[in-house]
Amino acid sequence: NVIKAPSYNGLASLIADTVEPFDVAYIDGSHTAYDTITDMTMAWGMLRSGGVMLIDDYRWNHANEECEKPKAAVDSFVSCFANKLEIIHTDWQMHILKK
Repeated sequence: NVIKAPSYNGLASLIADTVEPFDVAYIDGSHTAYDTITDMTMAWGMLRSGGVMLIDDYRWNHANEECEKPKAAVDSFVSCFANKLEIIHTDWQMHILKK
């Protein structure tokens, strides 16, 4: 299904309508840290244990401020959820396994 909406609204509708948890969540909605961490946090609750979150543009670096880069959000999320995840790949993307 295609949801044509800003990611926050689209994820909110998925949260409201989803019964079964997802196996994979792909985060690629924005390059700002605040959008990235919002998308990650909303998607995390819909991801089953053993599921994988793929975050695109982890090393994207075309902004002056750290808060305008996805890496700041991803690193913060990983720090906060450290005991609930395992990093399984890091390069241009980061792949996280939900424990």
